[in-house]
Amino acid sequence: MRFEKVSYEAFENELNRNGFSWISEEEKRQAWENIKIPKRSTEFSAGYDISTSIDFFIMPHSVRVIPTGLKAVFATDEAKSFHLALYVRSSIGIRRNVVLSHGTGIIDSDYADNPDNEGCILLPLYNYGEYRREFHAGERIAQGIFEIHGLTVDDDAKGERVGGIGSSGK
Repeated sequence: MRFEKVSYEAFENELNRNGFSWISEEEKRQAWENIKIPKRSTEFSAGYDISTSIDFFIMPHSVRVIPTGLKAVFATDEAKSFHLALYVRSSIGIRRNVVLSHGTGIIDSDYADNPDNEGCILLPLYNYGEYRREFHAGERIAQGIFEIHGLTVDDDAKGERVGGIGSSGK
C-alpha cells in the first residue's frame, strides 16, 4: 500500500468540478506541486496525515469537497483484503467544528486509476459550527488508516469499477 499523486490534469479537473475553477492556472500548478505524500507523525500513529495543498474556507452549515491530489495504491495481494479509511483529524473536529460529511470515508482498493478521476481522494468537509472556517495550504486536515476487512464465505463479487465515487454496484 502506498500513496501517490494523481496527474496534474486529474487534480485540476477535480478542483474545477468542486468549485475551485476561480483559482488561476499558476496557483493550481503550484498547489499540485505542493501536494505532500501522507506520513505518520509518530512511531505509534495509526493514521497517515493528509494535508491540503490549497487555501479554502467553509461557511457555517455547509459542505465543501476538497480534492487532495492523492490516490491510494494497493498491491495485487492486498487489494481484496484492505481499504483506506479516512477520518478528519480530531483537532479539526474539536476546535473548528468541521467533520467529514459522510462520517468516515472508505477508499476501495480498486478506486485508484479509475477513469473518472484517477482515484483522486476527495474530502467532503462539513462545517457544523456558527463561524466561517479557514484552512491553509500545508495544513493537516484528515488522516488515512489502512484497514483490513473480511469477506463472507459466500462472497462472489465479480464486478469491475468503471468510474469514481458512487460507481460501484452500477
